[in-house]
Amino acid sequence: MDRRGQNLTVQLKWRLFLARQFLLLERIWASTSLLFIVFGVFVALTLWGVWDHLNPFIHVAALVAVVAGLLYGLRHFVDTFDTPQIKDAAARLEIESEVNHRPLRSIAADPVLKEGATDPSEIFWAQHVEQQKKSLNRISLFVPNLNLGQGDPYSLRALVVLLILSGYMMGGLNPFQHFKTAFVPDLKGPVQVVEMDLWAVPPEYTGLAPQLIIQDQGTPAKEVGEGDIKTLRVPQGSSLIGRLSGGDHSLPRLTNEGERYPFERTERNNFQIKLEKVGAGRWSLGKDGDVLASWDMDIIPDLAPIVRILALPDVTERSALQLVTLAEDDYGLMELNGHIVREGKSGEIKLSLPFVMGSKTIESKSYHDLTAHPWAGLPVSLFVTGKDETGQLGKSKTVKLTLPEREFRHPVARALVAERKHLMENPVENRIDVVGALDVISSLPEAISNDIGAMLMVSVARGILLFEEGDSSVEDATELLWQAALKFENGNLTLAEQALREAEKKLMEALNNGATDAEIQ
Repeated sequence: MDRRGQNLTVQLKWRLFLARQFLLLERIWASTSLLFIVFGVFVALTLWGVWDHLNPFIHVAALVAVVAGLLYGLRHFVDTFDTPQIKDAAARLEIESEVNHRPLRSIAADPVLKEGATDPSEIFWAQHVEQQKKSLNRISLFVPNLNLGQGDPYSLRALVVLLILSGYMMGGLNPFQHFKTAFVPDLKGPVQVVEMDLWAVPPEYTGLAPQLIIQDQGTPAKEVGEGDIKTLRVPQGSSLIGRLSGGDHSLPRLTNEGERYPFERTERNNFQIKLEKVGAGRWSLGKDGDVLASWDMDIIPDLAPIVRILALPDVTERSALQLVTLAEDDYGLMELNGHIVREGKSGEIKLSLPFVMGSKTIESKSYHDLTAHPWAGLPVSLFVTGKDETGQLGKSKTVKLTLPEREFRHPVARALVAERKHLMENPVENRIDVVGALDVISSLPEAISNDIGAMLMVSVARGILLFEEGDSSVEDATELLWQAALKFENGNLTLAEQALREAEKKLMEALNNGATDAEIQ
């Protein structure tokens, strides 16, 4: 080999070295097939969590079998492994490069010439050597063959790889946790000490703290007597959370009125449970065939809000509706609204009443300017509703009243508002009457000599009622008649009055919500 190395370039020497390492890797891979299979089966069983469910003695026997398999695989490796030599690497390079006449192995060979050979023999040998050197330029490296079938005629490696991948995917969020128990068989038998704690957790909106049901640390499992049973009162919608450790491998379970709720295993003897809603009746916690605890659960119902109108709605000097209400809920209100409806008519006026969200008792006082609404001056019904966190609705008694209306001084404004009210009393039957009345109003001297813009509004409202149909046409006409009445009454002061009423409304809301003097200013 020394002479062969002297005749090779640095590049060929490097390729020959790498080829020998590749051969070494291939032979190790082929000879360790049995070791791979035994170890792979152990890993797959661990990822699948098989060891957690085996009898301790079977667990020990299985570990002994794994160790024996590994030792046998090591013996198989020693018997079958053959360290590759330089000539093996050279032969592999010649085969993979598809060159003839073994140029790597014969480059250092000496010619065998008979004594007295002629010069042509030497010439032929020199030509042969030159041709071999040219063949060396075609020598290239190869990729080591490490497929799963190397040294494994039955393709067991592929099956083991599939088992490992499937165990990893099915092993939960942390499949590697099973390795903690794979090497440590539980030879001591069931653990008699049970640690547990259970809590009843009220819904968050109640603002109540969780209640401890059971907390027992380091106490041997025992049968619970009738005298140990206690009664708990928890709000409706409460959940239950708990953990338990100890005992044997069997799952603990909760029972209630014939229903069973098993715990979830987190590790070998550690369990946890979470129930979204708990029911009333007798509850029991069982483990290893024993009843560890029993208790009675009473459910406190979540009642609907109670809403009352404290005083009959009053009317202020500026024709605003004053409403005073009282609302109560066991855990706090989320909505408080007034509702104004007309008998036999669709739609409603919804009033948002001021209150502090989440308060259990609310006395709300509010003012509402509804003089611009088409129902102003008409008989209506008023009631108040309150809604709690769960969506339960409480409703007050219904109060009948006449919706406050604005008093106009201008004769044309009074006439327009009167026709607007007449239209809203029965839009279908009174529609034509209102159109005729608007014709008459438009011809009055007080109307002709006044605001042209207001007269245009009256004319448009008359055209809508005359040529259009549907509820939307009535709404558009009533709005135009209202704006026209305001212009006849106030002229250009209408916008200023609206701004003043809006400022008054914001001031009353601030006072109702307990605003400070600085905030009001």
